[in-house]
Amino acid sequence: MTKQHPDVGAMVDQLDIYQTMLDFVSDAVLRGDGEQYLSASALPYTIQETSVRMLGGGGTQKGFMSFVYGGIVLAIAMVFIVQFRPGSGRETASLTRQCAVTIRDRCIEPKEFLASLGLAAPRGADDDRLRAMQIRRQVAEGLIERTLLVQ
Repeated sequence: MTKQHPDVGAMVDQLDIYQTMLDFVSDAVLRGDGEQYLSASALPYTIQETSVRMLGGGGTQKGFMSFVYGGIVLAIAMVFIVQFRPGSGRETASLTRQCAVTIRDRCIEPKEFLASLGLAAPRGADDDRLRAMQIRRQVAEGLIERTLLVQ
């Protein structure tokens, strides 16, 4: 008559196995026993494979998670396709260069012109007052002068 052993996997805690393995490795390192240290290097992989088999997981869980991650990637791709579709009629960045002022083949972009205008114009001034002061012309002349001095 053979003696039946209880299911050892159900009685052993996973953390206890890892702690025992760490103790084994640290003892080998402290003693300077390289052979015992090298024999323990494959132990974590063996424990991981055994625990996956004991828990009954692995193959189906990996397949399900791959399916979930694939769905997430597909959803992100769909958001970008719908939100940034090229044929939507919205204006995209132009390939031609827009210039507020051109001087000697140098382009002063509208962004630079408007930034300078914002710094030069007094706050709270209405459009009629700015036209009377000819502030736009003065800012453009200042940018032209700066460009010529830099060249």
